[in-house]
Amino acid sequence: MFWLTRDRLTIYPWIIFIGYLITMIVLHVMAFNQAANGLMPMETDFNTFYAVSNLLDQRSAADAYDGAILHGYERAAMGQAFGGSLTPLQIESVRLFPWNYPPVFLLIMPLFNAVPYVWSLFLWGGLTFIPFVIAARLVVPDKVSTGLALAHPSIFINAMFGQNGFLTGGLFGLGLIALHRRPVLAGILIGLLCYKPQFGIFIPLALAAGGHWRAFMAAAVTVGLLVLASFFAFGPEPWAAFFSRAEVMRSMMESGGTEWTLMPTAFVASRMVGISVAVAYGVQAFLTIAVAVVVIKAWRIPSDGAEVRYLQSALLIIGSFLGTPFAYSYDMPVLALALLWLGFDMHRHGWRPWEGWTVAAAIALPIAAPWLAKVAAVQAGPLILGALFLCAIGRLRQTVDRPS
Repeated sequence: MFWLTRDRLTIYPWIIFIGYLITMIVLHVMAFNQAANGLMPMETDFNTFYAVSNLLDQRSAADAYDGAILHGYERAAMGQAFGGSLTPLQIESVRLFPWNYPPVFLLIMPLFNAVPYVWSLFLWGGLTFIPFVIAARLVVPDKVSTGLALAHPSIFINAMFGQNGFLTGGLFGLGLIALHRRPVLAGILIGLLCYKPQFGIFIPLALAAGGHWRAFMAAAVTVGLLVLASFFAFGPEPWAAFFSRAEVMRSMMESGGTEWTLMPTAFVASRMVGISVAVAYGVQAFLTIAVAVVVIKAWRIPSDGAEVRYLQSALLIIGSFLGTPFAYSYDMPVLALALLWLGFDMHRHGWRPWEGWTVAAAIALPIAAPWLAKVAAVQAGPLILGALFLCAIGRLRQTVDRPS
C-alpha cells in the first residue's frame, strides 16, 4: 500500500467524513420532501429515544417495554419530527421500534424532550460525538488518528440511525485509554457502559486478568449506583419488564425479527445459513468461551509498554463483538479505535498482505456485511472480525517476543 502516504492519510479521511455529512444532509432533505408528498417518513432509532422521553412524562417507566403503548408514542414523536405535517395514514405507517435497554438508560431519557425534536436529534448526536472524537484523538500518539476514525463507515451509519454508538465508543475507548494512568476514572467510564450489557462480557475478565483492581471496583460501584438510581427513580417494575422484554427479544433474534442483515454475530451468521437455534447457540457459546480464554491470557501479559496495551485493548474490543450474539453495525464506531491500535502497530513494524486485506475488510464491514447479507443471505461479519482477532493475537505475540 505504497500509495498511502502520510499526506493522503491526513487529507483523504476528512474528505470522506465531509462526504458523510453532505450525504446525511441530502438524505434528510429528501426524507422531508418525500413526507411532504405523502410518502412514508424516514424512521430512525432516535425516534424511539424521543418517544420514551415523552412517555416518561405521562406514564410509568415500565410502559416503555410495552410495545403496544410505546408504539403510540413513537407515532406521536414522528409527527413531532415533521412538525405536525404528516397525514394520519403516514402516522399509522410508522413501525414499532421496541425499547430493549436496561432501566439505567432511562435515567437520561427525560433530557431528550426538553427541546424540540430536531434540536434534540442534533444535540444527541453532537454531544455524544465529543467523547468519541476525544478518544479518537488520544487513542494513539499521532494526529492522523482522528480523521481515520471519523472516516470509518460506522460513523455515518450511527449518525443516520441517531443511535448511541458514539457514546459507546467514547466511553469504551476513553476507559481503556485512562486505564493505566487514571484507573478510577477508567472504571467509572467503563461502568457507564452498563446500558449495553452485551459488551460487558469480557471487560471484568480483562480487568481481573490484568490486575486492574481499582478500575474493576470503580466500574462495579458505578454499575451498582446506576442500578440503585434506576430503582430510586422508577421503582422495580421497569427491571421486571426489561427481563420479560429480553425473553421476547431472544425469541425475535432466533427467528430473524431483529434485522439479521445488520447483526455481525456468529449466532446470526449460523441462523442465516439454516443452522438450528440450538446449534447456533452452541457455535456462539464455543466462540465466546474461546475468546474469553484468549482475552484472559492476553491481559495477563505485563503491559508496561504502550504497544502491548494497544494490542490488548484492540483484542478486547474485537472480542466483545465476537462474544455476543446481539450487536449491530451502528455499534461499531468503537471498532474504529481498535483498528487504529492495530494500524499503529502495523505502521511501526510492517504487515503481511493478509493483514492489510483483513483491516480493509474490517473498515468496509459496517456497509459491506449488511449488503452481502441482503444479496447472498450470508453474514460475513463474524468471519471478518475473527480474522481481525487472529491478526491482533499474532501481533501481540510478535510484540511480546520482540527484543526490547
